[in-house]
Amino acid sequence: MSKPNKPSIVQESIFLVVTILINILALPAALVIGVMATDSPGSGMKELVMGFLFVQAVPLILFAGSLILFIIKIREIRNNNEIST
Repeated sequence: MSKPNKPSIVQESIFLVVTILINILALPAALVIGVMATDSPGSGMKELVMGFLFVQAVPLILFAGSLILFIIKIREIRNNNEIST
């Protein structure tokens, strides 16, 4: 007899932690690129944000996706627990 598969959030939580670490590691590089983009006198906040997002866009998208998956899995587990009780 095999045990029934209980939903687990282990994979989603590992993915969430990895994407947070990627964001933390990419943040200094993104800030450096953003500051370098504003080096000329005619540059402003727009160039800073564009330089920051040039480096940080993909890690932020990964983080948003992993956060959505994590929330969906938590809701699924809560719904399964409410149904079984």
